[in-house]
Amino acid sequence: MRDEKGRFIKGFKHTEESKKKIGELHRGMKFSEDAKLKMRLSHLGKKFSEATKLKMSLAKLGEKHHNWKGGRSKLGNGYIEFLQNNHPFANKRGHVLEHRLVMEKHIGRYLLPEEVVHHDGEKDDNRIEKLQLFENKKKHNKYHAEQRKLSKVS
Repeated sequence: MRDEKGRFIKGFKHTEESKKKIGELHRGMKFSEDAKLKMRLSHLGKKFSEATKLKMSLAKLGEKHHNWKGGRSKLGNGYIEFLQNNHPFANKRGHVLEHRLVMEKHIGRYLLPEEVVHHDGEKDDNRIEKLQLFENKKKHNKYHAEQRKLSKVS
């Protein structure tokens, strides 16, 4: 809020409605590198208690995080993974590969760690008709060797 001379009034508190309007105005704004640096540096002197740090980190978990995509993410190798904290074979981050979840749902049980799900096509196409279950890696590799032989013949 400004006074009649255009100066900011010290100690003025915005209403919730005005805060919302200001937030909407700032959404999508582009800041210069200098402005970004000043914003980063403005937080350096602040000290937070351990309890406050914990509250701040918990406030941004899961669905509350700005980059939340439903627990589904695409890996660099093309596979899709899902957040499944309660899954017995979840990785350290609590994720399971989507094609394994699709196959588990189809056969009605958890896959064993040695079982391999093969994609017939793109790695992110996890429709059941595009997936094939192999007992172990050896049988999966044998399948690929046979496919290479067939492709050389034709």
